[in-house]
Amino acid sequence: MWYIRRVSSVRRPIGAIGVVLVAVAVLVAAGRFPSAASVASGSVIAYPQPGSRTASPQTQISIRGVAANKIGAVTVVGAVSGAHETTAKPDSDGDGASLFLDQALTPGETVTVRTSLAIVGASRGAYTFTVSRPVEDVVTPLKKPDNPTVLQSFASAPDLRPPALTMTGALPAADGDVFLAPYQGKGPYGPMIVDPSGQLVWFHPLPDGVSAFDFRVQLLHGRKVLTWWQGVVTNGHGQGEGVILDSSYRQLATVHAGNGYSMDLHDFGLTGGDVALITAYQPVRWDLSSIGGSADGVVFDCIAQEIDLATGNVLMEWHALDHVSLADSYAGTPDPTAPYDYFHINSLDLNRTGQLLISARATHTVYDVAADTGTVLWQLGGKDSSFTGPGTDFSSKHDARWIGPNRIGLFDNAEGVGDPTAEFSSGVVIQLDRNARRATVAARYGVGGVPRAPSQGDLQLLPRGGAFVGWGQQPYLSQFDASGQLVWQAELAQDYQSYRAFRFPWTGHPRTTPAVVAAGTGDGAIVHVSWNGATGVATWRVFTGEFADAVVASVRAPAARPAASGPSTGFETALTVPGPAPAYVLVQALDWRGEVLGASGPVAVTRH
Repeated sequence: MWYIRRVSSVRRPIGAIGVVLVAVAVLVAAGRFPSAASVASGSVIAYPQPGSRTASPQTQISIRGVAANKIGAVTVVGAVSGAHETTAKPDSDGDGASLFLDQALTPGETVTVRTSLAIVGASRGAYTFTVSRPVEDVVTPLKKPDNPTVLQSFASAPDLRPPALTMTGALPAADGDVFLAPYQGKGPYGPMIVDPSGQLVWFHPLPDGVSAFDFRVQLLHGRKVLTWWQGVVTNGHGQGEGVILDSSYRQLATVHAGNGYSMDLHDFGLTGGDVALITAYQPVRWDLSSIGGSADGVVFDCIAQEIDLATGNVLMEWHALDHVSLADSYAGTPDPTAPYDYFHINSLDLNRTGQLLISARATHTVYDVAADTGTVLWQLGGKDSSFTGPGTDFSSKHDARWIGPNRIGLFDNAEGVGDPTAEFSSGVVIQLDRNARRATVAARYGVGGVPRAPSQGDLQLLPRGGAFVGWGQQPYLSQFDASGQLVWQAELAQDYQSYRAFRFPWTGHPRTTPAVVAAGTGDGAIVHVSWNGATGVATWRVFTGEFADAVVASVRAPAARPAASGPSTGFETALTVPGPAPAYVLVQALDWRGEVLGASGPVAVTRH
């Protein structure tokens, strides 16, 4: 059974996007990944972590690894803000709770937490953390280009104007549809699904000024759902929220970051159950003198969070500034006029054993992080790699993912932060020998004709073999076979980009009805019909009548015969109705078995 729960957020959602609703399952689905904070056997973990220097003034006190009714008394005292009353909200998995404070903490103060629990990193249940000094994250929205671009248009759906896609080669149909989220161009932005023939399946235009990133299919309690981030893109990161839709394109959830942060665009993953793994950026005051900056400079702290979808509680939180040195960055000397983007988190991945894989663009490094303590166990690439070998030769990369216990896939931009390190960007599979601390390249997917992508991009290994690559800042999508040969490539219309691109099998059953427009001619009528998001339409048929109720009655008649019918020819199909132009038409969509999937209702025929 599903239910809807309203979840409060410590930051206002983007006004144009709507009410915050979270839909979750009552029971935790079997087979879901564990929460990162619950992996350590028998351990009690607290966030902010003991000794942290980066806690938000609006932080919760998250305690994991113990039932909420076993936590006992907890006192929270700020050196400046004083004692705080707390209100506990149990986590939905029964493995902890978040304690919400009665008022915000004071920036820069030290906070003491005392419990009777054996918390990792605490002394007899007591520990301290320091509150960061946040700086307002100034929003500089993207500007659309002035030059014209090529957009698709449909008579039956004039409000849908997705960018055109030019394709070369044959896309294997068995791997599913193409998922991307075009932005940066002149026309509308939004999530977009295209079938293997290049025909539009679904487009969801967003309000002006709002972009979508990381659009893909994921599992929520064993069911396929659509997920993406949407919001405002500013200064290389995002301020927004995550969206989850079911196969009927009904919104199930809106996900927000916790502890006063705004959800970032770089990663929005569901861990198989009722937990979201997300990123956030927060500019804070920090001593940058060690790298040539101000002792009172501003740096972006990059944050990874696990969010309980049922409660909005923070289940895990990791801060780059607590674990990675400023000296590890390739970002150069800080610019005093802007926050120093020394780390630039751009992907998160959690495997079944609780290893958290974190990718940072500005340090050219992939980090393996202990899920309980946040400690960096090893790092791949960058200035202080734990491994040697050709598998460490990448830079400014994106989308680092576990492929197996000792394999990682990523998109090597080879350009972006620091000097270029290769002639071309590519998707790379890296084999790790943990005993010898050696990294080798197991596979590489690249196209010599595509310029380097200084930002964005992803690598998806396909279940049937081969790979799908989104080129990020470059407007290309490519598919390779198992031998690494290019079999298909597509280019987005001028100026458009898609942060990532994927392929997934998808079946959509829209809750809407087909869109129809009909125009009378001298010897009949032309009917254009489409159904945004429908995937199973094989045939369209048209019924006619001189009155609206007569059309409905004719369809319901036992021996009803359509005035016209024809196969679906893509997103929009044109059908010719012979004879004198009728006053009304009604259109039905049929699947390959002849079963009716949906109908339009009576539509008046325009006459000229």
